[in-house]
Order: sequence, then C-alpha cells, then structure tokens
Amino acid sequence: MSDIIWAINPDNDDWNVILPKFRRYASDLCESKGIKYTIEIPENLAAKSLKMEQRHDLWLVFKEIVTNAAKHSNCNKMDIKLFTDTDYLHLQISDDGIGFDSEIPSANNGLKNIRSRCKTLGGVTELITSKGEWNTLEN
Repeated sequence: MSDIIWAINPDNDDWNVILPKFRRYASDLCESKGIKYTIEIPENLAAKSLKMEQRHDLWLVFKEIVTNAAKHSNCNKMDIKLFTDTDYLHLQISDDGIGFDSEIPSANNGLKNIRSRCKTLGGVTELITSKGEWNTLEN
C-alpha cells in the first residue's frame, strides 16, 4: 500500500527522493538475504524530474530485478549501477547466481513486465544470462 501512495505523490518525482528509495530497498533486501552487494548510484543525476508515470515504471523495473535476483538466483553477490551518458539513463544489475536459460518460456510475468515497462519508458532491455554464469540485466 505504501508503494501505491508513494507512486502517486508528485513530491516524489525528484531524484533526491527516488535515489535513496532505490538504495534503501536494495540494501534492506540484500542484507536480509545475506547477499553482498555494491550500489553505484550518483548523488546528483543531471536529469530533469521524472513524470509520475516514468518514476513509477522505473521503480517497478528496479524493484522487480532486484527482488528476482535476491529470491531466485541463489546469488552471493549483486552489483547495482545506475548511471547516465549523453542521452540515456542506464540501470545495470548483475549477480553471481545460478543463471537460467532465457530461451525457455516462463509462465511468470517478471521479464515480460520489465521489458514492457522499459519500452514504455522509451528504453531497451538487455539480458545476459546462462546457467552457472553471472547474470546481467541492463535497461
């Protein structure tokens, strides 16, 4: 319920509100699962405020990826990077988990939702995974 309230509050459209929420969520989840992690998120992003819909989609993408890695990958380490280049915002999350065959269709909606939200944001999703290898999802 708090995510819904947070998502519709326009006061949260500022990066100074969004970034600490990302950091807190990832650190709380990783620490609760005993996962070593790094989070590289710049303090000041040179970007405009996000619209409510953009912030909501970005938050749900971030949350889905971090949650899936923590719950399903059996990873011991997770690296989270949020950075910009000249034109784009990049979210890259990697883990040292068990991997999976991304060619096998899944009945779950996680990857489908991530790809759909990224497309709505005007972005793309790149998944690099294989059994027994580091997994990387970049948006």
